[in-house]
Amino acid sequence: MTLACNGFAARIQSCSEGGALVIKDPVLWERWERDMQLRKPADFRHNLRLLEAMYEEARSLEVMAAPPALEGLESRLRLAKVLNVRTTS
Repeated sequence: MTLACNGFAARIQSCSEGGALVIKDPVLWERWERDMQLRKPADFRHNLRLLEAMYEEARSLEVMAAPPALEGLESRLRLAKVLNVRTTS
């Protein structure tokens, strides 16, 4: 089977066990993936949802503990002021 997209063609072979795919030319595949990432614009909301889901997964596995509610509040307020306060020019 040949996969073609945006001018690239990669030969892939289907395995009988579990329907896994074997990529015949990994260099071509990596180049195709890299080029696709460069063409596709970043989706901030999608990336944020992924980050939040990974964070919640880490917390549910108790790999990361939830920080205390007020920890780092002063630095967050300072950062918010710097980012949101308009300066006169």
